[in-house]
Amino acid sequence: MLILTEWEKDFKWHIPQLPAKDKKGELDIINIPFRLSGFFRWVFGILKIIRVLKKYDIIVFRAITKTSVVLCFLERLKLIKLPFAVIAELNLYEHDKSLRSAIRYKLFKLLYKNIGLFFPFSKAHCDYLHRLTGISREKYFPVFQAVDYLPVSKYPDASGSKTGDYLLIPGRTGRDMKLLSKILKNYKKKAILVTNKKSVKKISFQKNIKILYDIPLKDLLNLMKKAKYILIPLKDTENPVGFRILFYALQLKKAVIMTKTKHAAEYFPRNPPLVFVSPGDIKAVEDEMKKLENHPQTIEPLAKKAAFMLKNNFTSEYYIKTMYKMTLQKYINFK
Repeated sequence: MLILTEWEKDFKWHIPQLPAKDKKGELDIINIPFRLSGFFRWVFGILKIIRVLKKYDIIVFRAITKTSVVLCFLERLKLIKLPFAVIAELNLYEHDKSLRSAIRYKLFKLLYKNIGLFFPFSKAHCDYLHRLTGISREKYFPVFQAVDYLPVSKYPDASGSKTGDYLLIPGRTGRDMKLLSKILKNYKKKAILVTNKKSVKKISFQKNIKILYDIPLKDLLNLMKKAKYILIPLKDTENPVGFRILFYALQLKKAVIMTKTKHAAEYFPRNPPLVFVSPGDIKAVEDEMKKLENHPQTIEPLAKKAAFMLKNNFTSEYYIKTMYKMTLQKYINFK
């Protein structure tokens, strides 16, 4: 069995041994990211894939990449024939009433209709994409987002021992900024909001709320490391959002207050390593903020639970193995 993937090079490290009947199995890695500075190299990479496609049983696209768009478009024109194809890390923009959104989903259905398997980040997201695209629900399989682990050498003080005096509210996509402005209306202590200008357009905050726009990730992580605790107020969107920031905060052993969206409930169905509040519940957020500020000793137990859960449930190894196992199962049925 031959598998072609444009995943990162460490993909191969996480692949378990192939079954005995597939002793001659092989996994080829081809990494051709699209960059304007290397446009011709990318084109040659596409041509290379087309030239060798026939010898592969499965092709895995790491996401909705330009490579996948080109190859699926060529297949729809019947210029090439793809093997059993998989889209990993499927995370589309949420559908809205705009013409742009309608066109995006029409193109998705047109281009990716023949894809054999998709991997969104939650069951609720699978259901949503099935309803919107009309593509069979059996082709969507949820795999929890893997933790993007921080390099310990760069963040040696990640234990939170040097805690600052501020509340940090990081993030842009899917944040409920109107609700946040109401939550912070009577908040007298120092807080830092990290976002972009579009997210807070026509929304005002008090002077004690410092707003930073589009700062580099390393600066955000340093702010997170020194924050007293983290607040992640989310809209209950159809797309899973906020998990990358959440996982960073949990690695840095910070107490987190987060909206319990339908997706978050899937990730942490019981004994969550953070404080959950219901969507739109201002009083619940205010009460939990007071508890953490008045009882800082409650932070350490949450941090220990977070480290354990991240290590055992949200690793890239678990993600890749789950995806690989499901891909093989679907491929066997496909044949």
